[in-house]
Amino acid sequence: MTTSSTKVLTRTQVSPGKIFSAALFQNRLEHRSSRGRDFDDRDTSTSAKVAIVNQAFARKILKVADPLGKRFRIHEAPGKPRPLYEIVGVTADNKFQDMHEEFLPFMYFPSTQEEKPSPDDHILIRSSLPLTNLISSMKETIADVNPGIDLEFLVFQTRIQNSLIQDELMATLSSFFGFLAALLAAIGSTALCPTW
Repeated sequence: MTTSSTKVLTRTQVSPGKIFSAALFQNRLEHRSSRGRDFDDRDTSTSAKVAIVNQAFARKILKVADPLGKRFRIHEAPGKPRPLYEIVGVTADNKFQDMHEEFLPFMYFPSTQEEKPSPDDHILIRSSLPLTNLISSMKETIADVNPGIDLEFLVFQTRIQNSLIQDELMATLSSFFGFLAALLAAIGSTALCPTW
């Protein structure tokens, strides 16, 4: 449904991913806006709602080549507010879970405009501290604020390595069976050739 350059996303459309991110997130993980701007100090809880979308969002959801300045609302349950978001930046497509997945539409929102943090929020921490020191320090700090907060730490490099295990196993098995096939072919051709 489109009204005066405002698109309302309904549940029947492709379900885009939604990520709240801090202003530095774009620069630190190389999610820089390829067009438009990144989140900055202008994006506060009282300012107009903004979003950065990826190219898949522009293609699949909005069906436009240049979404800068376009506006959209997210379908919510009756009675819930449906703020209007203006697209201020476009970023490249990324894969988040599996390198074989297709490029999915994603929306990025500044964390400074998030009304209620989700209990499943993810926080990316980049540090030069040893991992054990960092984790214990983070646990102590969070426990001082609220001991009821449940934390789980995942190492980004480990997540990447774990996502490649199946591909590495398939490559190893393919190599083994290729070698076995070549060996059997060599044995078979030797057996067929009479030696006199």
